[in-house]
Amino acid sequence: MHRFFAISAALACALCLAATVAGAQQKAPKIPAIPIAREGSKPGEWTLDFEAAKKAAAESGLCILMLFIIDGNAPGRALKQQILDQPEWKKFAAENLHLVWVDMPNGAGKSAMPEPFASVHKSLRKLTPSGSTPKFNLLDSDGKTSLGYWNGIEPHQTPAYFCDLVKSHILMRETKPAEKPAKPKVQTPAPPPPIKPARSGAKPGEWTLDFDAAQKLAEKNKTPMLVFITGSDWNRVSQTVVKNILTKPGWDKFAKETKLPLVWADLPENKSLVPENLAARIKDLRRGYTARGTFPALVLLDSDGLVKLAGFDKTLPEMTLRNLQDAIRPHLPK
Repeated sequence: MHRFFAISAALACALCLAATVAGAQQKAPKIPAIPIAREGSKPGEWTLDFEAAKKAAAESGLCILMLFIIDGNAPGRALKQQILDQPEWKKFAAENLHLVWVDMPNGAGKSAMPEPFASVHKSLRKLTPSGSTPKFNLLDSDGKTSLGYWNGIEPHQTPAYFCDLVKSHILMRETKPAEKPAKPKVQTPAPPPPIKPARSGAKPGEWTLDFDAAQKLAEKNKTPMLVFITGSDWNRVSQTVVKNILTKPGWDKFAKETKLPLVWADLPENKSLVPENLAARIKDLRRGYTARGTFPALVLLDSDGLVKLAGFDKTLPEMTLRNLQDAIRPHLPK
């Protein structure tokens, strides 16, 4: 009798487990497949054919975004849902990028790609430093010059954030992009009050484009300096920070009282906003002081250029004036 009850209990558990698994399978969201071409390359459409993407990019002047991915793993599914299936990303990619899907080996070290793609993709993987997948490498239209690489996405990254992140790397390019036909003007909301940084020199509590002058001022006054790496005329998070913090009277008062040199490291679409002699320096700041996969950034440096405070990239859209002041105060001279 005891044996009968034991067998019955085990059978009941097995049935419950099977029902649970079946239910979970039914509830699991179905990820739509992303179309991937095996030959040719069109802007905004994924292809396995890197050589075709290089040829098309050379003709169009667009950049090439390579995605290194193990198709089907959890981070890859999250990327598809969070970014790649979203209309805003598709529109941005169609206007700005040739897209190359680079297959990564699975846990057994095997690639699912047939030849010749498997061999080509193996050589492409050498172009990008090791790291978790999915990961990205953005190439200029020559198909050789890397404009930036980063690993995966963070939960806070919306399609808008991701588009702006890629755009911030595109603006680092030296190759002049092909001119696009003018688009009809669309009525858009007025931008936040502009900040007009000095184009040379530096004064305590005032924004300047001149990093070297700000560094000398920080050294003279023995204060840190705040660097805002921004895209003033296009980046949405940057404009939110300007509107919510940097144009508030409380910020102006705080910056002048603390004598902080303020560096406006701008990567604008309108190149006239930054003198040509300072543009290269600002690009160096972008490369040196923003973590891969983030833009924009607020960074507090000492007069030697060493980071005293960073890591605001994930919280910038929600940051308040008080948050920023409280973060800076402990690093000010006593």
